[in-house]
Amino acid sequence: MGFNIGTVNDKKAKLGITRDLLVHLYWVESQSTGDIACTFDTTRATVARWLKYHNVPTRQSKNFAHISPAYRKLVKLGHISYEGCDVALTPLQRSFLIGTLCGDGCLKKTSDRTGTGYYAGHHGPKQAAYLLHKAELMQPLTSRVHTNPDGDVETATVSTLELGQLHDRLYNGKGSKKFLDRWVFEDLDERGLVYWYLDDGSFSQMHYTINCYSSVVYNWEDVQKLLTRKFGIPFAIHNSYTNGMKSIYVPTDGAGLFTELMLQYAHPSMLWKAHPWYMSVLSDNQQPSLEGNLSEGSTTEESLTSFEYGGNSCLSKVTYFGMPDTQNMGGDTV
Repeated sequence: MGFNIGTVNDKKAKLGITRDLLVHLYWVESQSTGDIACTFDTTRATVARWLKYHNVPTRQSKNFAHISPAYRKLVKLGHISYEGCDVALTPLQRSFLIGTLCGDGCLKKTSDRTGTGYYAGHHGPKQAAYLLHKAELMQPLTSRVHTNPDGDVETATVSTLELGQLHDRLYNGKGSKKFLDRWVFEDLDERGLVYWYLDDGSFSQMHYTINCYSSVVYNWEDVQKLLTRKFGIPFAIHNSYTNGMKSIYVPTDGAGLFTELMLQYAHPSMLWKAHPWYMSVLSDNQQPSLEGNLSEGSTTEESLTSFEYGGNSCLSKVTYFGMPDTQNMGGDTV
């Protein structure tokens, strides 16, 4: 890449190293933090601070670091630079993001200076396979999958300019919550609607409820009319008697149509969130299909049903998605 270490090894510089050079040394040349520290006549702690400041994922740390080979490929191809990752979202990824962000999904801003942001997802042990599906869906942007000691599973992507711009449109100064303006629901498609329900919805009696508790909605009445017209499902507004918050309500005369969307787009491991009565009615004419649920190269129904959460079994699942177990990876702990 033609880096000249002498041009950046300036003691007076605030950080002492550019992100491009740091990524090149740490990921492309696979140098340890100790090697980099010796090169710049500094300490490992300082190099660790550089990695954190520049948002460079590490090869191994105390609790997580399943760095995907796809991320390494992005580095070697030059798609990751100081300004962020320039790989654009696919239509499938954007559809998923719009849906999950209507629910409890979130984007985080990496830096106001660079304008980049990243997606972060979190689920409990029961939804571990669903979380891993999300990590696979966001490839090659997925940078890590993290299993907490309490069994929760998390994923995160690299920082990109497009995700930073999407963050700014959603978190637009109206508080810490997302502000869902009309454009969000105009961009929402059938697949995104299902992801929204899978992330933050439930069924009871003969209807579905889709929540929006982690967001502020611009106008509930307009949303109800827009969604009804767009999807042909008679949505309504539900007012909670317990917390006073509003939700999208799918009544009995629309629950069958919504269940059909679940069968078409829901990840197989999450079909337990489909109403069993409507599932039984539809089962004679339509079976859950994996086509459209999983992106190319993802797991099969058999691998999902055989998945057992916990310890090494979870990490082996990560490996199946192209994310190696850190026990088999070299590199130092930072």
